[in-house]
Amino acid sequence: MFINKFYSFSLLSLVCLILIIGGCTDNHAVSLRYEAEKKLYQAEKANEKAGIKPELVTPEVMEQIENLYTSAADFSLAALDSVDQTQNPVEYHELQYLAFQATNRIAQIFHHNRHYTKTITILKRLLAATSLQPLQKLTTQINLGSALQASGYWDSALVIYNSVIEEYYPPTDENDDVLLTLINLPAHIYRVEKLTGDSSTATDKLEWALKYYNDLATSFPGTKLEAVSRGNLIRLYDQAGQWEEEIDQLSLLLDSTSSNYLSIRIKIADLYGTYLKQPKRALRLYSEITEGLNDSDSLIYPIVQYKIALVQMEEENYTEARRIVIGLKSNYRRYFASNPMAQYLVARSFELGGNWSRAEVEYRFLIENYRGSDEAMSALLYVAKYLEEEGRTQESKHWYQEAEKYYKEIAATGSGTIKEAKALAYQAELFGKQENWSGAAQQLTHLFERFPETEPGHRALLRASDIYKNKLGDTATADSLVEIFRTSISEITNTQEK
Repeated sequence: MFINKFYSFSLLSLVCLILIIGGCTDNHAVSLRYEAEKKLYQAEKANEKAGIKPELVTPEVMEQIENLYTSAADFSLAALDSVDQTQNPVEYHELQYLAFQATNRIAQIFHHNRHYTKTITILKRLLAATSLQPLQKLTTQINLGSALQASGYWDSALVIYNSVIEEYYPPTDENDDVLLTLINLPAHIYRVEKLTGDSSTATDKLEWALKYYNDLATSFPGTKLEAVSRGNLIRLYDQAGQWEEEIDQLSLLLDSTSSNYLSIRIKIADLYGTYLKQPKRALRLYSEITEGLNDSDSLIYPIVQYKIALVQMEEENYTEARRIVIGLKSNYRRYFASNPMAQYLVARSFELGGNWSRAEVEYRFLIENYRGSDEAMSALLYVAKYLEEEGRTQESKHWYQEAEKYYKEIAATGSGTIKEAKALAYQAELFGKQENWSGAAQQLTHLFERFPETEPGHRALLRASDIYKNKLGDTATADSLVEIFRTSISEITNTQEK
């Protein structure tokens, strides 16, 4: 993620400085600083004005804003050559700060508009021409790494990422606040390698990231740094499928006074009930959670009951699972109405229990009453494929035709939203089930072009690459799509794992 958050520039402060300094221009260094402040203020004011009604911003207005920031950055950097750092240390450092702000602001705009070469050039210039304060330098380096990754230079980005991880250890500022973008870098590197690299490299990066976070957690016990590090460990173990290790970390965070206490207990039970295949233990944990609920936890009860039903399904107790969910439909109507997975479970329980005709009715209810949900769109293809495998060709053909129409309608009514993205993905899946692999690949790349910065868009690109490689035999296109994908995930999450 492109960042400019370690420092924030106050327009009010700028105005005050301009008013205070306005008449004091005998000192050349002060005059230069004043002029640099004025230029940055003009750029910030224009950018702020554009942000009020972004829908009215024209390319000409954006070009004007870019020019204002560029002018402020150029002037600040040039002014540094005219100011003696020894004789005017205050003005020199303030000019550096102004150069930092202006450069990173314009870099942010360039990056957003995918002008990555420009972004890289101006950030490298700033780093070469200045001796920034540590957090200013860190911000600029991470932004440069992000731009390099987005431009396709992953190896170069990796050099910068590794450098800042080593240089800024522990990842905290002078107030011991955690620098979230920095601390999440090892997890980001692993994610990129896992999704686009070879398995051995991904394994190495996983072990490296796990060691980094484990070292932080054990070296700084009882601090925010430990909590964030353990959150990253949980995320990494989950991504790597190391469920027992994930439970170990979750257990360390259990605190009955914490707002996350119930959610952590539920997550632990989920892992036992699904991935670890320990249904009895999961049911016992869910039962303990349910028994401990009070009136203020009324929203939690149907969630836990639904999860119990899922475990019963895994145990092939289909009648019991359905009984639980039907109870939710009667007693927690709002929950049932807003959770298509519950209706899907009803349909699936009839199917696995050997009653296909009733299952088909329930799938139809799901499709019509939870329109546009993942479960509804998935059910259309599932029923069509089931009928096809049963030799009911005409019925299957009808369901496929209905699915195609359904997805087009959802895409049209949800134009520009995630609903459209999901509908396009299901259209591609429909093409795949009909073995129209060329159509599926084209649809998926179209989806990415429509939604390049979303999770559905990212998944679509990887799926398209897989089709080109394994279905169409076009390795070159497959590899090029992987590289495009690598550039598209340059954003580094700065959120703390719960």
